[in-house]
Amino acid sequence: MGITILPLSVSFGEDEYLDGINLNSKDFFMMLENSKEFPHTSQLSSEKYKNVFQEAVKKVMKLSVSHYLANFQDLTPMLY
Repeated sequence: MGITILPLSVSFGEDEYLDGINLNSKDFFMMLENSKEFPHTSQLSSEKYKNVFQEAVKKVMKLSVSHYLANFQDLTPMLY
């Protein structure tokens, strides 16, 4: 069974990274210590989320954080 993890986008100023793809926790905390700005996160585009979700819909187990903490799970209902 494969597990697909959809990364969040993390921005430090003008630089944008994908969590777990081109930004690991060690680098994140190093940038956090050296940055004058706090990082910002954003969800995937609804199109990317839809494409990945529809590929796995027959064998998916969706785990997400509370909608009070993040918006990305709000994209799921549009797929049913």
